[in-house]
Amino acid sequence: MKEIRFTLGNTDIWHTIYADIEIKSEIQVETIVANIIGRELSKTANNKGHQKCVKLLDENGKIIGESSDICEIGLFEFKK
Repeated sequence: MKEIRFTLGNTDIWHTIYADIEIKSEIQVETIVANIIGRELSKTANNKGHQKCVKLLDENGKIIGESSDICEIGLFEFKK
C-alpha cells in the first residue's frame, strides 16, 4: 500500500490517501497518481483547486517520488 501526500492550490496543508499501486514505469505512476488525486478532489467541495505538490511514499514511509506540480506532466521525479 503506497501513501500519497498532496497539497491543494497554494496551501501548505498536506492531505493523505492510500492506494495499492504497482510501480512498472515512471510515466505510468505519474498518470495513476494524478488520476487518483483527481478522483479524490471530485468527491470534495474543493474540487476547483489545482493540486500542486505530491509525494509518493512506500510502505515504510520512504519517499519514492515527488512532484512540485502534479498537474504538469513530466515533473514527477523518482528518488533513486
